Amino acid sequence: LTVDVGLNTQLYYRNKDFRKYVSIVPTSALTGEGIGDLMMLLIQLTQKYQGKSIGYKDTLQCSVLDVKKAEGLGTTLDVVLVNGYLQEGDTIVLCGLQGPI
Repeated sequence: LTVDVGLNTQLYYRNKDFRKYVSIVPTSALTGEGIGDLMMLLIQLTQKYQGKSIGYKDTLQCSVLDVKKAEGLGTTLDVVLVNGYLQEGDTIVLCGLQGPI
């Protein structure tokens, strides 16, 4: 199908030349599998090809992707860190549907 429209594609983990081939990242809308790989690829390509255009600030800024309870750890977050630093043990307070998380 991609050949029909003139696209050369490769699975993202086999793609050695991102300028020549379009990376394909398999994802599942049901399980969410592959979303982390897609985000990793987007971040890597952004850093590689637009690294000089990216600004940085010390003020913490992140987007929360998922909130879950992990046995032995308590409530954990999956975030995309935009600016600032997060270290193990840092405390973050968020507004949830039933109060603070």
